[in-house]
Amino acid sequence: MHVVTVHDCEEVPTLAADATVVISVALGHLLGEEVLVTGSQGGVIVVWDLASNKRIAALTIDSAVEKVWVVRGAEAVAVQTTDKGERALFVLDVVSTH
Repeated sequence: MHVVTVHDCEEVPTLAADATVVISVALGHLLGEEVLVTGSQGGVIVVWDLASNKRIAALTIDSAVEKVWVVRGAEAVAVQTTDKGERALFVLDVVSTH
């Protein structure tokens, strides 16, 4: 698969997460930046900066990710997980270290 920018059709580096299957993606704004959030079967949650195509945050949890959302009106990511048939919802605050 090739990913290209909308503005000039230049190919961008692949947004390769870890070696697990990405189950859910979400687009939104966090800390004033356009981001892509991915959640994987292996419990890896990654926030990508769309302007630079770089990973800006990552977290691994002990459960498979089913869904991810960028929470509108808050600097947060919501994650729905499943572990042994039990579902859970986490809301993760995103803070800047700058």
